[in-house]
Formats: sequence, C-alpha cells, structure tokens
Amino acid sequence: DHRVPPRAGNPFRKGQRFDMRRAPNCAVVDYHHYRRLSAPPRGYHWIQNGGDYLLVAIATGVLVLRLW
Repeated sequence: DHRVPPRAGNPFRKGQRFDMRRAPNCAVVDYHHYRRLSAPPRGYHWIQNGGDYLLVAIATGVLVLRLW
C-alpha cells in the first residue's frame, strides 16, 4: 500500500486543498514517464512534490491520493 500518513515536513493529506503557488518545489508530471503512476481519471492530474506524487483534482485542487 503506497498511501502513507502525513509526516513531519510534508503536510499534505487526502481531502486537503493543494495550492501549487504555496509549494514551489512541485510540478505537474506526465504519468507516462513513471511506471508506478496510472493514468489519472478525467479532471485530475499527478503532481510531484519532492519524493511524493499527489493525485489532485484540477478544478478544485483537492488532494485525492498521495504516493511515496
């Protein structure tokens, strides 16, 4: 199971709103380049923040899943 609880220094949790402007070290990733990432559902995208991959709703910014 790749889902992990939040740890010190990484405050992202499922259900939280993710604001890319407040996380300067993050980037939207192309899941094709990462074997562990599946295609995101319509309306979602993967974001890399450090060693974490976050599945985020595009319209609302709500975090759905966090992989490490």
